[in-house]
Amino acid sequence: MITREFEQFDIAKYQVQQHNESHVTLPDGTSIVQSGNRETGFIVNTTPPKPSFFVVYKYYYGNGNIREKAVVLGEDTYVGKSYQFDEQGKLTKETNEDAAFGKFSYNDVLHYLHQQKMINIHTGENREKLHLKFNNIDGKKTWEADIEINGFNNLYVLDGETGKVLKKANHIPIRIVE
Repeated sequence: MITREFEQFDIAKYQVQQHNESHVTLPDGTSIVQSGNRETGFIVNTTPPKPSFFVVYKYYYGNGNIREKAVVLGEDTYVGKSYQFDEQGKLTKETNEDAAFGKFSYNDVLHYLHQQKMINIHTGENREKLHLKFNNIDGKKTWEADIEINGFNNLYVLDGETGKVLKKANHIPIRIVE
């Protein structure tokens, strides 16, 4: 999905399109969202077509040079390898994000949620409703999966080594109305 190669954001093309096309959907269903400016830098989020549950995040410096690339699952969890670059475009850090996980991997979590009929790994159903977070607190590795379906949040906390269900809860999400 991503490589360690240098990339540059096409600022001129973005400035022409930004008012009309900061969000583009390709014919295959891939969604590309671009935002940012020269002061704060630019962000490109690429969501492959379903059934993929992954999103590619790319962050660029204001000069257009790549700053960071990562593959993200469930909005919060970096998976695979991520890459960081300095402002001149030199690779400064390569991280194997999977090394932090326990024996029960993110793919195992996805399969578990599929078995629970919370998501469908074959069709991508509910991928946009999945929030997945990996925790490692004092050596205790856990996965937190929160999926909103039919107005209810379904929370699962799974042991990161064994996959044992540590907590399962359903609740109505709190909505703040102004």
